[in-house]
Amino acid sequence: PVERLVSKNLADAGSAQAAGALHAQDKDLGWLNLLITILWPRVEDFLRTMVDDKIMPAVDEALPSALTGSVTVERLSLGKSTPKLGPLSVRLREDEAIMIDLGVAIQSDLDVGIRAMRIPVGIKAFSFSGIITVCLRPPAMKPPFVGGLEVYFINPPQLDMDFTGLAHVADWKVLKDAIHAAIMKGISGAMVVPARIGVDLVPDDDVTDTDLKSPEPVGVLRLVLLSGKDLRAADSGFTGNTSSDPYVVVDIGQEHWQSKVVNDTLNPIWSSGNVADFLIYDLEQFVSIKVYDDDRMSSDDFLGEALRLPLSHFGMGSSFQETTVNISYKSRAAGSLSVCTRWFELGSTAPVKGISKAVAQGPSQLLISARLEGLHGVPATDNDSAPYHVRTRVTCPGVKDIVSDWRTSAKPAQGARVGADHLRTVCQNLALRKFGPAEISAITGVPQVEVQANLAAAESADGEVKSSVSAEAISPSSPSKRASPSGVTTPKVSAAHRFSAIFRTLLPWTAEMMQSAVLTVEVLDRNRHEFGSFEVRLAEVAARDKRGPFEVAPGVLLDGALRAKWMREPRASR
Repeated sequence: PVERLVSKNLADAGSAQAAGALHAQDKDLGWLNLLITILWPRVEDFLRTMVDDKIMPAVDEALPSALTGSVTVERLSLGKSTPKLGPLSVRLREDEAIMIDLGVAIQSDLDVGIRAMRIPVGIKAFSFSGIITVCLRPPAMKPPFVGGLEVYFINPPQLDMDFTGLAHVADWKVLKDAIHAAIMKGISGAMVVPARIGVDLVPDDDVTDTDLKSPEPVGVLRLVLLSGKDLRAADSGFTGNTSSDPYVVVDIGQEHWQSKVVNDTLNPIWSSGNVADFLIYDLEQFVSIKVYDDDRMSSDDFLGEALRLPLSHFGMGSSFQETTVNISYKSRAAGSLSVCTRWFELGSTAPVKGISKAVAQGPSQLLISARLEGLHGVPATDNDSAPYHVRTRVTCPGVKDIVSDWRTSAKPAQGARVGADHLRTVCQNLALRKFGPAEISAITGVPQVEVQANLAAAESADGEVKSSVSAEAISPSSPSKRASPSGVTTPKVSAAHRFSAIFRTLLPWTAEMMQSAVLTVEVLDRNRHEFGSFEVRLAEVAARDKRGPFEVAPGVLLDGALRAKWMREPRASR
């Protein structure tokens, strides 16, 4: 069926092909479901490893201190039910990326035994559903005809679980919620945009695993929360009157925002703490909105929600458009919210005439991207500190620190590919810091012959070895952050630890930030303790790209780059 539909579309495409309008669907996926049935028993061992290594540590982290360390998995069986796949649709994006959207539904007779504080708790069944996307890009002129593939969920999948034992009792609700939240956090962190699995299919092109795993956002959605009307009452007073102290939570992909609280009203009007900017990575993303009642003495009451609203429900133009969002509670009407939204593009060129008034009237004007490839020169004695994590921190006098704690961890390199031009730049920068070929080989994990070839090629091309980054990229106030040949001894360093990821943070760009803000990239060990860091003035990154490697500890280099993009009004409105 797919072949017939695609052939028909190709025959009729005409100008539609240039617009990225090719589309086909297939609802009959018996062959694929049969394949999954055959493979399903092999998934169980993988799932158990994931539960032990990923899910249970996340559950433990989410639990109250009284339960920390008390939850263990005693048995795990996937049961006999297998996932059902379909429908499948194929579409051609405007950039010629081939998009495959595949429905996934699991109704599993799962059997999981958990023990919490010596009390047995079980999960007897769970359901999971969502649409997984496979993106094939960029186009190539030789087999396999695409440079790589990405696998991800555009929107978070839906997950429900049935508990046995005491998990249905109110006293154990915290455990149920922690398990559910941990599983969703694990899925979202790995496969909900912007996260994805990326596979490089053509090693000799310009697209690397890092590019496939961390594609650029398509723009920024600015949302202004205006007011609420006829919300549910959750509080009772001595006079018998009822009211609420509402606040709103908005989720788009992994982007999360919470408004300020408006006290004692069912018809709130927000005048502060009501503007948020969201990075958008796919125009098919959904917006989910939930309303809560703030309680100081107990957990906050749920007032209602509006889930899985398409971006097209909101104004995506060059000026603000007001939208009414109807809220429901247990399938019944529970009031409404009024919001305003508008769209901004992202561009690499700094605004010569200054930031426009439209962009300035919001919490963000600047996007900082930290591309981190790998950590080199880690002493072998520090291998037990892996995996390493990254945290970025922006500090400015008079401004609250802006901290982003990235969960992606560095793993020991296993043949990870670095682009030829990028590798040459790394070798150039290390040579400028007086490292010899043997030391550069030890730091990068690249054979010494290849290091010498890169240095020779650089000298041949430029006449001399030139650095693409100024010395100020590393904080001049921290002499210990400078590279030192004596800090590296070839026999004592381990293989590189690979991040292969790009971390992005939206920031304000005010006069104070321009003059005084400092960006710190911190590398944390497995216990979340700081292993090393480097600093750079934010104004330097805003002015031009900063390329590493950056020294985070004596003899330990972080290979990567920092760059800025600027929010701007859509071209049609300028």
